[in-house]
Amino acid sequence: MVKLIFFKFPFDDYGEPDCDYMKQYVKNMIMQKYKQYLEFFDNREEVK
Repeated sequence: MVKLIFFKFPFDDYGEPDCDYMKQYVKNMIMQKYKQYLEFFDNREEVK
């Protein structure tokens, strides 16, 4: 059985995929996860 997956991409004013927006979105998600890791390890060291 083949399962179809649909992705929604942001488009610019010219109807092209907005690559700059997608790059910034991914960078923001990476930074958010990085901050979560730092908080986790900071809290972990406080417990010791």
